[in-house]
Amino acid sequence: MKYRAVVIGVSAGGMNALGKILPDLSADFPLPIIIVQHVSPLSDNYMIRHFNTRSQITVKEADEKEKIRAGFAYFAPPNYHLLIEKDLTFSLSVEERVNYSRPSIDVLFETAIDA
Repeated sequence: MKYRAVVIGVSAGGMNALGKILPDLSADFPLPIIIVQHVSPLSDNYMIRHFNTRSQITVKEADEKEKIRAGFAYFAPPNYHLLIEKDLTFSLSVEERVNYSRPSIDVLFETAIDA
């Protein structure tokens, strides 16, 4: 089986877990990393800034219709579901919360499997 991405969902404790993963990845890591962190809709994206300064890969917020590329770690924007399309681009959605969350880990995982 050929893997095409690493997909991670984190909630409370996510900062610590990601702190053990992201900084240890080399700049030539061969897969994209796609992350949903349960955050407040008013989040200031501190985690993205924090990990981007401590990681060799580029850490950023995912953008609508952005092509998914290796060597990047993408975070779902606050208050948006992050979906992976079949053409391996991102879609953002403000549809209803899933299991009380937006962004929802479930939505990301379900669309990753479909893609």
